Amino acid sequence: MYDVSIPMAIVDYIPVLFFGMTMIILQTSLYKSMYKGAYALLAAGSINIFIAGFMKATWKLLYGAGVCDFYLMNTIFLPTQSLGFILMGAGLLGMIFYKKKQDEKTAVRRVMLFFVAIFVILVAIAVIFAIANKTTGTPKAVRGTLIFIMMMVLGLGCLCAVLSRIAVKVKKPALIIFFVLSFFLSLFMGYMSSKDSTSAAVNWIEQSVNCISQLCLMTGTMLLHKNGLAKVGIKEDM
Repeated sequence: MYDVSIPMAIVDYIPVLFFGMTMIILQTSLYKSMYKGAYALLAAGSINIFIAGFMKATWKLLYGAGVCDFYLMNTIFLPTQSLGFILMGAGLLGMIFYKKKQDEKTAVRRVMLFFVAIFVILVAIAVIFAIANKTTGTPKAVRGTLIFIMMMVLGLGCLCAVLSRIAVKVKKPALIIFFVLSFFLSLFMGYMSSKDSTSAAVNWIEQSVNCISQLCLMTGTMLLHKNGLAKVGIKEDM
């Protein structure tokens, strides 16, 4: 049983809205300055994250209103969001490492190598985990939350690091504080989500921290947009 209420569900839509605004700003600002492969990763990742958050909030609303327990909306949240952050971070890294003198085919190959490396690492982790926890009889159920949280931290770290670098590029280093705050607040939220998720108190704390984290990310991105975010990308070396 989850201690979820309708007000809690409504509040959970707020960080989703904040991230949606951030997503729109990034996609519209960087559309013309990123090469196609990197932009595709950025768009796919940000849409994944938005959909994951929207489904989780909708699950809370349905559950809190006593309509139904649409449990897939809840269980799919963490894997979908983690994958989204990995894709988004990879897209922004692709923008950073792309050089003016480098043709797009070379850039695409590098992004593909990056994904192959991530894929091999994830498969290796899965194999090691499977061997280390092998048991006789029926396999035991595990959540594997830590693996997805590590993916989220990696992708979110890339996102905040790239945005911080852009802040320096546009001569607005003070904006870095927004991205640093967003990153560490998200880490704290991840820590809270690993606790008792059935508790209303834990959920309220988690949602409040997430609201502040996404507000910081949105504010920093908006200020970057006003100070030349659209002009930063493959048109000039970073």
